[in-house]
Amino acid sequence: MKSSTRLAQLIAANQIAGALWVTLATLVFGISHGSALETLLALALGVLGIVGGAIALRGSRTGITILVVILALQITRFANAAFAWQFYLGATWRVALQPTAGSDFGFEGLFSIAPWPAGGGSLLEVNLTALLASIYLLFYLYRARMQSIAIPASAHDDVREAKA
Repeated sequence: MKSSTRLAQLIAANQIAGALWVTLATLVFGISHGSALETLLALALGVLGIVGGAIALRGSRTGITILVVILALQITRFANAAFAWQFYLGATWRVALQPTAGSDFGFEGLFSIAPWPAGGGSLLEVNLTALLASIYLLFYLYRARMQSIAIPASAHDDVREAKA
């Protein structure tokens, strides 16, 4: 098995673990402020992460594409009194830009779109794990696509293949 396939599977397993955490926590504890939309979104993203990760574990391009979308949704975390987007699945390396600059590692299953209370400040973070993993998986998909397309060595070969 290639190391690139193993890394893609590791990313998938990480997303499955975080998605299981979000899904189970949402089902068991619900959302603290009782938002039906937030509960529905948390469950949908959790199930999508589990399904996409499971399919990606088998090397499916569809599963890896789903993971790229799920990872892209995790790149930026922000919250203020008007709106919030907080979504993390699995192991994360985060760089905070607001309220103070810093870095943190962790393992999380988190989803929230609830705005912060007025006067609660603001938060802006970049999830470097999600950013780097999504870039890697995009290159992985590109490379897999290029390897599956047969490119003839010359125009003569192309004409010969067309006649056959």
